[in-house]
Amino acid sequence: MSCVLSNIGCFEDISTVRKFLFPNNKPADTADLDGWDDADWSWNQDDEEEGETSEGKKDEQEAWLQECSMSLSPTGDLMVLAFEEKVVFLQPEKWDPRDEDGIDYRYHVIYKGALNQDDGECVTSVLCIPLASQKRSSQGAPDWTCVVVGFTTGYVRMYTETGALLLSQLLHEDPILKLKCRTYEIPRYPGIAEQQEELTILYPNSLVTIDGFSLFQSLRACRNQLARAAASGTDQIQPPPLAYKKWGLVRQDATTDHVSCGMVTPCAFDQLNADSVVNGYTASIKATPPAASRYVTTGVGPYVGFFYALEGSSQPLLSDVAMAMASKLKSAFLSAASGWFGIGSGRQSTDEQPGVSRHRPKVEPATSLPIRFGLPDLRRSGDSLLLSPGTHLAVSTDSFGRVVLIDLARGIAVRMWKGYRDAQCGWVSVTEDLLRDKSDPAASKAQRQRTRQFGARVALFLVIYAPRRGILEIWNTQQGPRVAAFNVPKSCQLLCPGYSTMGLNSLSLQDSRARPHTLQCCLVQSDGLVRTISVPFHLALSDRNSKRAHDLHLVKKLSGLLHHRATLKEPLDEAITAVLVDIKISSYKQQALEKVLLARGMSPLVLLRIVRSLSTHLRAHGADCLDYEGQCLLRYCSLQEELLQVYTKLQGMHSIQEKSGPSDETSTKELATALDIPSEDISTWHRQILTYLDVAHHTKVHFASDYQMEASAFVGCFQSFVEHQGSKRAGQDGGGGGEIEEGEEEDGASRGDELRMRLKLKASLTEEYSVKLGLFLYGACLRGDCPAGDLCAIIKKMEIPSEELTILLFKVWLQNEQDLLRPVSHTVNLHRLLVALFEHNGQNRERTCWKEVQSLLSQSERVGAGLMAAVVARQVAMDTSSQSEKESLETMETNKADPQGMTSQDPGDSPMDVDTPSAEWVDVTLDRQVWDQLARRLEDVVSLSCLVHAKPSKGSFTNSEKAHSKAWSATQDSGVIFSDAQPTQVSITKILEGGKGIIAEYVARWVAQNGVPPSFLSNCSGSNHAIAGVSSEGLSLGDDAQQVQELLQALCLRFPRSLAHDIMQAHCTWEYIVRWNKNPEVTDLFKSALGHLQTIRNPLLQHGIASMMWHTFSVKKVSATAFLIDKIGKAPKDRLCRKDVGMSDVSLESFIGLCCELLDMIYVVETESSLVPSLEMEELWQDVQGPTPLAELAISQPLPNHYMVDLHKQLTTSLHAILVFNTKSIKPLKVLFDYKARNAFFRDLDAPVMQPTGEVDQGLQRNRDQFMMRIITDAVESLPPNHSMDPKQAEPICHSPPVMPSSPGPLDVRRIRRSHPAHTWPGTVVQLAIAFGGDVDRLKRHHVCELFKSGYDAIAQEVLVTVTDHTQMAVQLINVIGLRLAQVFIVDANAASVARQSSLPASLITWLKVLAKESSLRCPHPPIPDTAHLVSKAVGLLPERHPQYALGLQLVEAVGSLT
Repeated sequence: MSCVLSNIGCFEDISTVRKFLFPNNKPADTADLDGWDDADWSWNQDDEEEGETSEGKKDEQEAWLQECSMSLSPTGDLMVLAFEEKVVFLQPEKWDPRDEDGIDYRYHVIYKGALNQDDGECVTSVLCIPLASQKRSSQGAPDWTCVVVGFTTGYVRMYTETGALLLSQLLHEDPILKLKCRTYEIPRYPGIAEQQEELTILYPNSLVTIDGFSLFQSLRACRNQLARAAASGTDQIQPPPLAYKKWGLVRQDATTDHVSCGMVTPCAFDQLNADSVVNGYTASIKATPPAASRYVTTGVGPYVGFFYALEGSSQPLLSDVAMAMASKLKSAFLSAASGWFGIGSGRQSTDEQPGVSRHRPKVEPATSLPIRFGLPDLRRSGDSLLLSPGTHLAVSTDSFGRVVLIDLARGIAVRMWKGYRDAQCGWVSVTEDLLRDKSDPAASKAQRQRTRQFGARVALFLVIYAPRRGILEIWNTQQGPRVAAFNVPKSCQLLCPGYSTMGLNSLSLQDSRARPHTLQCCLVQSDGLVRTISVPFHLALSDRNSKRAHDLHLVKKLSGLLHHRATLKEPLDEAITAVLVDIKISSYKQQALEKVLLARGMSPLVLLRIVRSLSTHLRAHGADCLDYEGQCLLRYCSLQEELLQVYTKLQGMHSIQEKSGPSDETSTKELATALDIPSEDISTWHRQILTYLDVAHHTKVHFASDYQMEASAFVGCFQSFVEHQGSKRAGQDGGGGGEIEEGEEEDGASRGDELRMRLKLKASLTEEYSVKLGLFLYGACLRGDCPAGDLCAIIKKMEIPSEELTILLFKVWLQNEQDLLRPVSHTVNLHRLLVALFEHNGQNRERTCWKEVQSLLSQSERVGAGLMAAVVARQVAMDTSSQSEKESLETMETNKADPQGMTSQDPGDSPMDVDTPSAEWVDVTLDRQVWDQLARRLEDVVSLSCLVHAKPSKGSFTNSEKAHSKAWSATQDSGVIFSDAQPTQVSITKILEGGKGIIAEYVARWVAQNGVPPSFLSNCSGSNHAIAGVSSEGLSLGDDAQQVQELLQALCLRFPRSLAHDIMQAHCTWEYIVRWNKNPEVTDLFKSALGHLQTIRNPLLQHGIASMMWHTFSVKKVSATAFLIDKIGKAPKDRLCRKDVGMSDVSLESFIGLCCELLDMIYVVETESSLVPSLEMEELWQDVQGPTPLAELAISQPLPNHYMVDLHKQLTTSLHAILVFNTKSIKPLKVLFDYKARNAFFRDLDAPVMQPTGEVDQGLQRNRDQFMMRIITDAVESLPPNHSMDPKQAEPICHSPPVMPSSPGPLDVRRIRRSHPAHTWPGTVVQLAIAFGGDVDRLKRHHVCELFKSGYDAIAQEVLVTVTDHTQMAVQLINVIGLRLAQVFIVDANAASVARQSSLPASLITWLKVLAKESSLRCPHPPIPDTAHLVSKAVGLLPERHPQYALGLQLVEAVGSLT
């Protein structure tokens, strides 16, 4: 309510600072201890005089702080004290929460030392300027603080926080008097010119101004250079140029202080007046008023002077210009001018010790600036001048002990305070706290509009510190009394920075995060305590306007009281009541009461005492004496009192120990009797619910429900609204906002209607608090701890509408199904509670209420609780409807028997308005059908929810099942398909809005999450298990899989159409391919999709799904791969694959192979004779709406053009071969296909394309043959050479580790895996050759030769049988035999082989030598019997007249010589 002088910091060790600055100044209590004499104990006049002298010395010694030059950064992060040549930098430490003295900062010394560089040089003024950060993370926040120091020599030097010197410059040869700074501020009103940042330096007859932007950039550059110099070990830096202006103050005898008001633009009259006075009647007047910078000084002759510097009258003086001129002079003059910039570290170098004389640099002359006008006073001498925030006022102190307030715009003194000798002044600007409540009755519409247009009001207070009187006063500035006064020590300093962070602009200031908190006015005491002044805004207002501000201040005070209530010494309720009673406006009083009621941790008894005390205070004035708002507040207090009493009773119910409920069998019979249904149906539902709970909640960590609730949370769930007799007015939300809407207050009060206020649930109440409130209200009754009638009797006192209580009850039931569904007794309690609620609250609007309940149950995802709630609500609704029907019939019979009563009824009512019995019967029948449909749908959704929440373990299915399904092997072997994603949540509303395929979509999502094999789905689908005699033979399932099978079969029985076999497999295929599209690296998802696609029995549906897979997900990546390989001419690396295709090189290889399989499926599907699958849903779900189902989209796909499919199959096979064998120097699109095929690629598969009719170009066919032969060679070379293989090398290519002898031997052909490239690719190449129209027999011969070269004679013999051109095959085999013999006779020649050569023909030896030079055998030492068998086979294939037949006989002889 009043001003506060609070402590914000203190010096950690003030004595250290004092001893350093004043080493000869001893403390007063120890000054005379050395001369103490105990010989004379008498008191005389001399002793009294000595005592007075010692007291004077004590005052002088305590006044050491006032002799210092001090500056405190406006952000509070740095304080500087200077005396003569010494200086101390202090920085605050972080706040320690263990301190209990309320101190926020503790200033400790970070640097102290002497800054003088010449003998006799002393500090005259210091200034701490925080600089804004340029970092993106802390844009606009204070980064570091620059310390500007002025000296008696005229030098101005700038330092970092650690005392490192950044910049030193001599701007004038006289001592510096004052340093002042002005930073950027957002203009309060539109149209006011923005003021630029500026640093001003006052000399006795001159004024230097430095532009803030230039200074900011220069300081940042100097600091960066200093950091680099420190890192490199040097101490010299080159400062950037610094722009400044120097003005010579003319026609003022002496100047002591100044202020810079920034840029001003006079009005037309002031311009005419000024030009006429200065230049006379002959002056020429400019069309536009010139802008000028206003400078105001104080001193002598005149007492206050006003100077105006027109823009453009003086050019800035640049330091770099002076340095450029100096560089042309002689070296001697250069050394003399080196003092222009004293750059280096904060410590003095050896060359610059004090006492060493230095030449001063040249000083630029000042530009004359004559005084325009002033306040003349011959005998008055000004001491200080301080500019106010907003730059429209200034306060001055003088030698006569006066404090004068000056209006700078008009140039007059507007107020004067007397009796303040040696006074120190400061400013405090306070912004009005805007009331956020739009229904504030104290603020008119015009006031709110003004606030939106111009912003909040700002009050300006003047702070005057009189050190001789030891008092600190706060005054209203231009008018008004003193608002506060404090007794303070006489040896303090009042610091008022008057600026903020340098380097900000309008954008950074608009961001509240970057706007730093600045200290406006601080008082520093000689004992080291730093205190700040807080002034409430309402002290600047008159009595009429201060009532609202007074109440706002009390509301804020109440918030602080609630926040620090643990530290209060007096009772909390008494302190809060005192504040509430002191508030004058009723609306604010109610707002404060709401704040108290909503405070967390408050005891309900304390709240009850507070509400009763306030209610008693209001009744003491008399109900007739209260205005309308007072009556509303009184009624509001009554409602809150009743609400707290209800809370206390409900809390007592929850404290009762829980009772053991009846058994499930007894509860089942009781529930069956109450619901009028057989007990068997209740038992069936209960078993289904138990299964649902076990499946849906078995993996979740469940905590017991918390039935307790704080009083503040309970009260905050309700809101009050005012209604009059015959009309209702709703108040605002917020814990009991009982205000009526604006404009209705006078109307309601003038009619004299009876005031009535009621409670209702908050419209903005969150789901969490709704459930919490419901548990607190109904939890005890649902558990069976209290009768339903007693609970409803307590709740009835709150007079809350029954439909809100009913909806709240069902929300509680749905959200706590895990706690409430297992015992059947809880369902019985739900029925009792529903019946009691409608008995106590009446049956008004029951039909609307039941519609809301049906909507809530349909939207709920807790379907188990929803099923039991629907069964119970159906019976209660039917009972209430029957009761209403009976009452209406009795009313009609009474009206017929009493005709007089009919005539005396309300004229607005007509007998025709009463529903007839037939209409009631129809309504009841329709309601029954709606409830039955809801219950049946919930049964289906419970069955669906059981399945989608089931999580079978990875080992639930056996190996026979795994081997039967391709998708199962893909998902289980990889281990990446299983995800820990949350199970799908289902509800009736989601199914009705999801489309006809939503059921199969839910099942497919569950299949993909758990990796269920397609064969398992086939065995469980309705088309299989519904047929008698069909069983899952050969499938041994685990316990988890058996449970899943039962759940899936039960669900298929409920949805025989939606979960037909092909529909379900199609959705599974699509779910897998969608998941693969989200994560293309996991190609096993694509493989699983193909596995489900193969099991679809309807060819039309299978083709449609496959076509959609190709066009939607595959063709773009295949085209990107083809163009990439064709661009670089080889298999791409991983980086290029990820960049162009979007997957790694390993995944790309697998993907292209799967695309080949997909195109195979599209090619072989026969859709001509297939039937269209049924797309209808079950009768119970005929009103499902939503997107087009997947099956309908699939069967609408056009039939493919087989030539297009075959063409893309050729391309994908070629790409797959290039990727598998890392083939280089191949561009498939340009080398393997002609331009017609290239134009047809990647179009729709049903596109009409003309097929080629002529023969293939020989060059193209040659390229194709060479490519296919390379593939066969690479495939055979993927096997290790036979007869030289270690057992470890054989493991990856065998079904099981072969039994190997001690020495290497031939590999058993039967053990090589069929999935190995050496097995699969030769057949694939043959199929590709058929599609290309190539020579298949030539490829087979090449395959045979490659196998013989690798030593796989047994496999080669199997392939040799399929060759048709035996003669050409024999010629090629003779070449292979020659290679083997050349290895023996020529390459590995020894004495024995040389002896054998002599017996062989010379022509044979020559031929073998030629072959030895180009040997390409991978197995150089095959067994001799294999070679003998091969040569006999080759000779047998050659006809006798063939030219190579004689060579064959010679080979037989040569091989025979080896055996």
